[in-house]
Amino acid sequence: GKVYNITPYLDFHPGGVDEIMKGAGKDATELIDEIHKWVNVESMLAYSYVGPLVQKPSDSRSKFRKSGVSPFAAPRSNTATLQVPSPTASSLSSSPQKPKKLSRILSAVTNKKSFSDLFKRKSSDTSSDGRAAVLEVSNGAPSSLPTSPVNQRKMGQIASRDRRRSSLPAVLVPNQKGTAAEEQAIPQPHYEWNETVKMVTVSFYSTYKELEPGDVVVDAQKADQLTVTIYLRSMMYRVSGDLYAAISELSVNFVDKRCDICLTKQETMHWPVLHKDDVTSVTFSRRKNSAMKYYECTVKDVKQVTHDTKLFVVEFPPLTYVSIPVGHHIYIRKTIEGCEVNRPYTPVINLQGEVGYESGRSILLMIKIYPSGALTQHLVDVEVGSKIELSNQDGKFQVDCLDRIVTLCLVGAGSGFTPMAKLIRTFLEKIESVEDVGSTTFRRVKLLCANKTEGDRMWKEELAALQVASNGRFEVLDTLSQPSSEWSGHKGRVTKQMLEDFFPSSEEEGVLVCYCGNMAFNNMMRRFLRQLGFTDKQCHLFN
Repeated sequence: GKVYNITPYLDFHPGGVDEIMKGAGKDATELIDEIHKWVNVESMLAYSYVGPLVQKPSDSRSKFRKSGVSPFAAPRSNTATLQVPSPTASSLSSSPQKPKKLSRILSAVTNKKSFSDLFKRKSSDTSSDGRAAVLEVSNGAPSSLPTSPVNQRKMGQIASRDRRRSSLPAVLVPNQKGTAAEEQAIPQPHYEWNETVKMVTVSFYSTYKELEPGDVVVDAQKADQLTVTIYLRSMMYRVSGDLYAAISELSVNFVDKRCDICLTKQETMHWPVLHKDDVTSVTFSRRKNSAMKYYECTVKDVKQVTHDTKLFVVEFPPLTYVSIPVGHHIYIRKTIEGCEVNRPYTPVINLQGEVGYESGRSILLMIKIYPSGALTQHLVDVEVGSKIELSNQDGKFQVDCLDRIVTLCLVGAGSGFTPMAKLIRTFLEKIESVEDVGSTTFRRVKLLCANKTEGDRMWKEELAALQVASNGRFEVLDTLSQPSSEWSGHKGRVTKQMLEDFFPSSEEEGVLVCYCGNMAFNNMMRRFLRQLGFTDKQCHLFN
């Protein structure tokens, strides 16, 4: 005699949508007992509960079960009606308009609509003062529920209670110039959690893509507070709140298209809820609207790369997980003479063998020290054990575009080589793992490095070793603008003719050109590439 709205669960049901739809709009008791008799349905679906099934005296549950007639069929004199308690304990059956609200929910279930179809704007996308417009949510709660920020927040909290599943929508934070429809183009992830007396596991799922290390950032530095951020292209899903109790360790694993965040409890005990007082903040917003988060990190190692370039191994604070995606960068921040100075740097990776750092725990930064640089002159004396402020990830490069690339062309001027290091290794590993035996397509990487002198060349031995080991899939061309008399390689600055000779034609299929340097170099490269017929879609600037 109970009615549940399980629309949000349709896409995540292990048995598929068709199987769960067998019980839509009808008495599903026998179906549940046949397959999931061991499951405590009332507890698991507590906050999907719409209301009791109210029947006329002539009706009974057994009548529907035997006849197969849905209690939600077209109205007849003896058709059952729904009664949904409001927060004031008054029944909706007294209001002739409320069943229409419920009919939208039931219609969505029987027609397999997505949960986002249950939203509608009350007016425009944004209010007159520029804030996000309030969304009316059909989640089983009466439409008369006040849509204050507190109640908006409570809608996101419901998911973390006894059934331990996050399926209700987060509070949207639209871009002021965008629309809610654009934000909902990427489906919102969801999470669920379970525990033992020693550990809590919070599992995050996304129907948009398989979650990878670069998509997830975890921050539990205060031990009793947890913030998890998931990046899905232009969107950002964030869940945060005070934990029920403190934790001592944190690990992140990626298994079967999900992300498991494992929290070790400081004390052996049972957690009735994940977050203290069951208060959870859930947002789903455009990532460009979010403020940059900085972490106080520790320098674990410093190595000299060239006469003016150093390689720093930097470790993020305990109880955090920060993995920087390929082609993305971080910022180093430092207060100098009362002024805050920050500069972007792209993490690198060893070209062969061990990557050189622990994913999610530390990163490698190759930084060229400029004597007159606003920030780098203060990094000269940084030693092991020093503290340094690093931000979370930033950038627009989407690594999945490499799946369609045949020839990856890279141009790095000076320290502009750093974004290329991860790209080189990632692409070579990718083509090695997917290349079909006997394929006629020869996928490769071509790197053009532009420096002043021989001493400015970064990782020249490593690049030479990789070229030998790549079986012709990796080729390096060095050019020096101020070479010594002993230099036998290319001389001079990068020219259009040099690009035309070294890179394939813009008309070839699957060519991507990535370049990075100072502003004058980038403007020159843009001009040369256009003259050679490369379109904007065939080029990517790291700036």
